[in-house]
Amino acid sequence: RSEIAAYSKIVSEMCEKGDDAALEIMCEAGRKMADLAIMCAKKLSLTRFSVAGCGGLIYALPHFKDSFEEKVRKAFPDTGFYYNPSGVFEGTKEFLLNEIKGE
Repeated sequence: RSEIAAYSKIVSEMCEKGDDAALEIMCEAGRKMADLAIMCAKKLSLTRFSVAGCGGLIYALPHFKDSFEEKVRKAFPDTGFYYNPSGVFEGTKEFLLNEIKGE
């Protein structure tokens, strides 16, 4: 896991410099994560769901986030996305409060 985190940082830095290969790596990672979310939603027979992203990774890697959202929205157009850079607990709290309020 620590090796992946180290590579992620390097690829992220290369993305900031506009490196085409690094940008494609991030986009492909986002699409792969979307495949997993879509597969889970289908296995659970969901017609709609929400995604809560927490922590700095989502903010540090916009190409990852954008390609993830794009692919999920193609399969499930009504999907809600909530992001919070504060971490898992704060992000989960914000997500649940928004769901209760209907936002």
